[in-house]
Amino acid sequence: MKELQEYRGEWFSPKQQEIKIPGILIINQKENEIKLTLFSERDIAGEIITEQGWEVINCCKIILGVTSKGDYITLYDHSGGEDGAPMLEQSITNKFYESVYRPNFAFIGTHFYSTENIKFNSYSFRYNFLDSWIDTTQLFFYKTHSSQKDNVITIPYVPDTEFQIEKNCSVTISREFYSKGGLLLRNYDLEIKHYVNFNFDTPTSLQDYLNLSAKFRAFLTFAVGYPISTIDEFAITNSTDEWHKGGGIEVFNTYSNQEIDNKRLFAHHMFFCSQHIRPEVLVNYLSNWFKNYDIYHSSIDIFLHAVLPFWKKGNTRLTNVQFTNGLLNICQAIETFYNRDNEIDYSQNRKALNELKQKGYDKILKNKETLNFTDEELEFYNKYFKVPKQVGDIDYKQKVMHYLNKLKVALDGFINENEFEEFVKNIKDCRNTLTHVNHDGNIEEIYDLSYLFYHSQILFYAMIVNLIGIEQIEINKILKQSDKFRRYYKKMP
Repeated sequence: MKELQEYRGEWFSPKQQEIKIPGILIINQKENEIKLTLFSERDIAGEIITEQGWEVINCCKIILGVTSKGDYITLYDHSGGEDGAPMLEQSITNKFYESVYRPNFAFIGTHFYSTENIKFNSYSFRYNFLDSWIDTTQLFFYKTHSSQKDNVITIPYVPDTEFQIEKNCSVTISREFYSKGGLLLRNYDLEIKHYVNFNFDTPTSLQDYLNLSAKFRAFLTFAVGYPISTIDEFAITNSTDEWHKGGGIEVFNTYSNQEIDNKRLFAHHMFFCSQHIRPEVLVNYLSNWFKNYDIYHSSIDIFLHAVLPFWKKGNTRLTNVQFTNGLLNICQAIETFYNRDNEIDYSQNRKALNELKQKGYDKILKNKETLNFTDEELEFYNKYFKVPKQVGDIDYKQKVMHYLNKLKVALDGFINENEFEEFVKNIKDCRNTLTHVNHDGNIEEIYDLSYLFYHSQILFYAMIVNLIGIEQIEINKILKQSDKFRRYYKKMP
């Protein structure tokens, strides 16, 4: 697929839907940009927009177009001004204007007339970084000899991986091969693209598919150890609209990220996802992931937010502020995980305690005259009646110690049992001392921030992969092989 595509045609005016105006749509996958430029009279395109500020008048969540070749296109979710106003309008002549829109989605092959109609039965994501991570040349190429030909290149069949994640939703992981070159292996240029296809029994909204993609991408981040990016998205729907009968709809979006770290292309021992993993084992991990994600998503999101910048560029020297911010987030992720694990719902507890507070205040209000309270005294009780700390709240040390003891086999050589007490004390004290905005300038003299930062990552990683069904002995092997954590392994005498 070309990185730069251009579509010329007519587009329905964002301001006057019954009028068509000429325009050019450019999709630049390399720069992650979708840009529509319209050429029109000012009163058709909308009020003039400047970079200094504007008053939004025209609204366009969706812009429809028909190319000169007859392709139907839907542009959706425009960024820039409110309600999809153009980023910039410039005067070409005294009468004509050039309006630039930057939609986040472009659907090539169909018209969606409202956001409610953007539904699909199937949606496929290509994961860019996973393609590069696997050394496909070694894995899928076999060189053989025959009497008729000196060299024969064989690419064995790789079956799709299929599994169910919801009652009405199935997933298919497929691989497509692209090659060119001569007969000799060294002359072949092989590319393998990996797709994950979500299939629903009934048409499902775009947002549902984007949520599934985010969940799968988070799984791959834990599996590979680097942020996973998406490139192409293709959708197929069984809608009765005549525009859908042709089959697939090409979908482009500006949320894609095609960055590849070429130095990491062939690292095979990044966490637990490798070419050696059996399909049935991968399916088991993925099934557990989708089953548990909604329960633990808050802790997973907090953790990934804390570590992805460092996972992406490797373990580089960090400032104290970066260490402490990252460490605080990981500490929060561990605590949130414990709360979900033990069904501790602080929002419900807070609601119950607030209701108790309100009952007490209502009694005071009812007996205001008997108690001889003035309005100022009454307002004092209303304003400063605070919800007390939950009775029996579990100490943070106990929460961390729970997982250290539970996963001591997985952590062996990284955080050994004789280190548990000191680790827990330091991580709790450091957590209670710091905030995201106030940092002790001498904190590095009190705590080993590097040790706490990386070993808390190791602990949480073990918690997550154990959740999806990986045994502790296997987790320990993964940690010792990964380029993220193996340097922290201490060989026992």
